[in-house]
Amino acid sequence: FIGNGSNTLFSKEFYRKNLLIDLKGFDKLILENDYLYCECGVLGMRLINFCIKNSISGFEFLAGIPGTVGGFIKMNAGSFSTTI
Repeated sequence: FIGNGSNTLFSKEFYRKNLLIDLKGFDKLILENDYLYCECGVLGMRLINFCIKNSISGFEFLAGIPGTVGGFIKMNAGSFSTTI
């Protein structure tokens, strides 16, 4: 599993086939009873936009960082002295 692949490089020397990245089954965002449920395949900007639309704060530091929520957690994404 590689997620969105925004932080992944493949060498043509070792990998000569097409690569398909499909996160359709892992991209749900649900706000229920003051809890935000977010699956690993949600793109970062989609999360930010969802939070803005629903008046949720605290994720502003992730704005502009490419990738998915799963990648943010795996790589401990962050900026402005704040990390996930």
